[in-house]
Amino acid sequence: MTREDTYITETMTEPTTSHAPSLVSEPNIEVRIGGLLSLQRIAQDSVTYDKGRDHVRMMQILCAYVRNNAPAKDTSPSAVILGSTQPRLDIQTALDVLRERSKEQAQMEADNRYRLDLRRCNFDGGDLSNIDLSGAILFASRFEGANLSRPNLTGPRLNGCLINYANFYDATVVGTRLIGAICNDGVNIRDLNIARK
Repeated sequence: MTREDTYITETMTEPTTSHAPSLVSEPNIEVRIGGLLSLQRIAQDSVTYDKGRDHVRMMQILCAYVRNNAPAKDTSPSAVILGSTQPRLDIQTALDVLRERSKEQAQMEADNRYRLDLRRCNFDGGDLSNIDLSGAILFASRFEGANLSRPNLTGPRLNGCLINYANFYDATVVGTRLIGAICNDGVNIRDLNIARK
């Protein structure tokens, strides 16, 4: 890991030391979001100008950030009213960065045999629409009430996930592993495209 990578990671994960309670939120969401958007720019520029040299590394840092800041404590169904839970703003921003990856970026990951590692994360109520999760490692994660409409779910590992009330509208599901996944009648599978590899 380079000095720049270390600085970005420390800036995004260190708690704020400010003593101005009315000026700074806990955690410092604004700084974290700025760091996440910087990772996005570095990853995009790397594919465009540098043959993707740093792209996979940026995705590794991004996924580690989500795993450390939105961990799934368990996969037990909640009693919370649907729609009342959403990811913290920085976590949704991280999901947006993943969702906005270009086809070239996704191909760079495939060429390097890299899989997004988002295991044991809490995505309850999150917007993951149109996201490319092909080959992603997602086991034991929570997707309760999440919007997974029109994603690319080619070969991800969703073993042991909680997907109650998730929206899989027009999802493409090919070779997806769902062993032990927990779902109920509230899952929207309208126009779900299922195929075997």
